[in-house]
Amino acid sequence: MKLHEQDDKYHELDNKASIIYKFVMTYSDYIKAIRDYGTGEEINMVEVHTLTMIEENPGITAAKL
Repeated sequence: MKLHEQDDKYHELDNKASIIYKFVMTYSDYIKAIRDYGTGEEINMVEVHTLTMIEENPGITAAKL
């Protein structure tokens, strides 16, 4: 592969990596956002999923969560 082909491939991959990085950061912000899910309590999506797992699995241990 010639040098200019390597540069082209690098830039192509770098652009794709940037798109993925932006998506991951946007999604991370989304799941960390504090919301009221109808209970009057403001919690984030991770907390909702954790509480759902506890509710659906009575007696579950922290290690199993």
